Amino acid sequence: MTEDQEKLLLKIKKLMAKAQDPSVTESEAAAFAAKARQMLIDNKLSEASLDEVSLERNPFGYERVDVAARYNVAKWKIDLFFAVARYNFCRAVHSQSSKGHNMNLLGKQQDREIVIFLYDQLVAKIEALSKSEVKKAVQRGEVDWMWRGPRHPSQWQFSFCNGAVSGVKGTLRLEYERQKAGQDGEATMSLIVLSDNEVQSYMDTVYPPRSLGQFRMSGSMHNSSAYVQGQVVGQGIDVVRGGVNSGTSQKKVGPG
Repeated sequence: MTEDQEKLLLKIKKLMAKAQDPSVTESEAAAFAAKARQMLIDNKLSEASLDEVSLERNPFGYERVDVAARYNVAKWKIDLFFAVARYNFCRAVHSQSSKGHNMNLLGKQQDREIVIFLYDQLVAKIEALSKSEVKKAVQRGEVDWMWRGPRHPSQWQFSFCNGAVSGVKGTLRLEYERQKAGQDGEATMSLIVLSDNEVQSYMDTVYPPRSLGQFRMSGSMHNSSAYVQGQVVGQGIDVVRGGVNSGTSQKKVGPG
């Protein structure tokens, strides 16, 4: 069902609900019912098709988040976005246009807000760390501006950022699995399982599994030393509670 079809069915269903509202007059009820029937006929729909939509407000929704235009930036940001969404009761789908790479974020509004909040903080932290660490790499002689391969500063930073994301993903996954295993109590475990099942069900409704292709981006020249350094730094970033390496109580992040 497309978004336009859903809106049409909801409009017809609202008219039929008004026709059955005891607070309206008989003439108003007849007018609402007639309008609903005419819309069904005009659009070649049956009353049975109205069962596909509900007037109850769905707590789930989705929004598009711009990631980046350039490949060397988009690759690690997309991987990071997938992980932050996955371990905070949301799901993400990658899309690309002429203007760059985007992520369609699905989940409850409060969970989407947490994902975007944490993602923005992590991006700022990783970018700042990559800039400071590449300067140290230059001093150590690991980077060569004249070398167009893995030792070039841009490739070094690309590898470092990918490693940092790998480290962050590991931290998020471990915390998620710890709480899912019930180490914070059975109530927390049940909440995580229920929330995950609900958002996955919504995901399957909006994006049927067969409609999704696997996300792939072509490889880039890789600096294994920079990747490992980034991975170690990424593992040290606090992404579980209170923001990123903040030690504050800005907003609770991560599952639980």
